[in-house]
Amino acid sequence: MLIVLIILSTYQACSPVPGWVPATIDEQFSLAGIVFVGRVIESTQSLQGLETSATVRVETYLKGCGPRIVKVNGYTNSAMCGITAPDRGSRIIVFGCVANRNSNEVDLNNFTISTGTAPVGPEVRSLIRDYRKNSKGSKICRAFEDLSTCGKRDN
Repeated sequence: MLIVLIILSTYQACSPVPGWVPATIDEQFSLAGIVFVGRVIESTQSLQGLETSATVRVETYLKGCGPRIVKVNGYTNSAMCGITAPDRGSRIIVFGCVANRNSNEVDLNNFTISTGTAPVGPEVRSLIRDYRKNSKGSKICRAFEDLSTCGKRDN
């Protein structure tokens, strides 16, 4: 009986409030300080098992400029209403915030449930195509440059 109560309380804690609207890719893009697409080359988990990070080989920056290899922090257990770190080999888009331009680390801009990263699906591929039509190409540089701060949703 206790196990059922724990499961139900976890489920209820992760349920969105009535009227909650999931964030769109465009909204996540506009609120992020840096956006890039890449492939996960490693996922690590903290000793407590609650937080994980993913190391990503960047294919292209869609917003901002940064290094080729980036450590992405802020993944958490999905049972805690977070986003579980993607598997090695996954192709993802990251909507991040850079706290220190002299590092190769970004934090997910998780301003509401399930934000900060997404697998590359049709909506993301469309965003990449639009970007490539209007851009001169990938912006790989030694350190993060041209940073803007991350925004939060007005609710």
